[in-house]
Amino acid sequence: MIIIKSEQYLSELGKGENNQDNGGWDAGNSYVVCDGDGKALGEVASEIVAQTFLNELHSNPAQDISSIVTRSENRITKFVEENPEGSGISSTLALLQFVGNRARIAWVGNSRVYHIRDGKILFRTKDHSWVNDAVSAGIINQEEAVNHPKSKVITRSIQGVNKRTSAEEVICKDVRKNDYFLLISDGISEAWTDASLATLFANTTGAEAALQTLHEECFLHSKDSYTAIIVQVAEVTDEDSYAEETRENSSKHTSKKSKNSSILSFLKRNYLMLGGLAVLIFGILVYIFQRDTNHDTLPEFSTTNAKGKQIDFVEDDIEKIEKKAVEEEEEYTQEIIDDRDDEPASRNARAPIGTANAGDESPGEE
Repeated sequence: MIIIKSEQYLSELGKGENNQDNGGWDAGNSYVVCDGDGKALGEVASEIVAQTFLNELHSNPAQDISSIVTRSENRITKFVEENPEGSGISSTLALLQFVGNRARIAWVGNSRVYHIRDGKILFRTKDHSWVNDAVSAGIINQEEAVNHPKSKVITRSIQGVNKRTSAEEVICKDVRKNDYFLLISDGISEAWTDASLATLFANTTGAEAALQTLHEECFLHSKDSYTAIIVQVAEVTDEDSYAEETRENSSKHTSKKSKNSSILSFLKRNYLMLGGLAVLIFGILVYIFQRDTNHDTLPEFSTTNAKGKQIDFVEDDIEKIEKKAVEEEEEYTQEIIDDRDDEPASRNARAPIGTANAGDESPGEE
């Protein structure tokens, strides 16, 4: 669990004609800053988004961010249908939510969330903006991006059902005592760079003093309205999981995870026994296979009979065939011998081809 030491909020008009920013928090739980846009009623869009997120996360802290974005879009669309003069309104989003001992951060557009410790920026959201894309592409550098003519052009915002969008989201697992979280609209960025913010929090005496210094610089240099929330952490418990309400809302996932953990634990404790059992089963299967192989009389070759039917021969059949062939050959030989004994001698008997008959003269002899 994260215990909060201080929460500070600031929202000012700046040098503009209308403050379209909105922000707020559910103490100790959720914090949000939104910057509205539109020719008119941009502040309504930012209010809808801010209130939707705070209310939804209050009732269900484990709720999916994308579903709250969708509800915000639906409510903006409904408002525009009832108030056509609000056509084209939209809002950014910067969200911080503490759940258990972790921080969930989500954003849309160029409103930012910072995580700062001992004067060092550990994390900062990445703007959905033209200048940020240009810096990433090497078209302009970071210094040129600050006062670039397209510095206000954002590439993602919460608008309505006709232009659906999505939020980026990260989970910060390393939250410690005296960490700061800073949520800002782009009006703060007009007066403060990342380097100057790091210096501010390195030297500040607390969240209230830091907010006062932010205000003084923005009052002098910011053209747009500016809004900021500073949250200072007092203590973090050793609990390494989400809050109880999150676990209850994710009971199926938690139950499945616990079951998987139990199985892994059992396998680790009994891996030798399981290995021996596997070897035993393998040995039994090999024995059965060899036994069946030795007793099977599988055909060694095949042939066909006079009717064209395939006949399979095995080793015993071959021995019988060979024995029968020898017997038939012996009988046939004996019959020939008996026939010759019974036949009278004859000089007209034909001699084998290629030899002369007995008593004949060879051709060509005189």
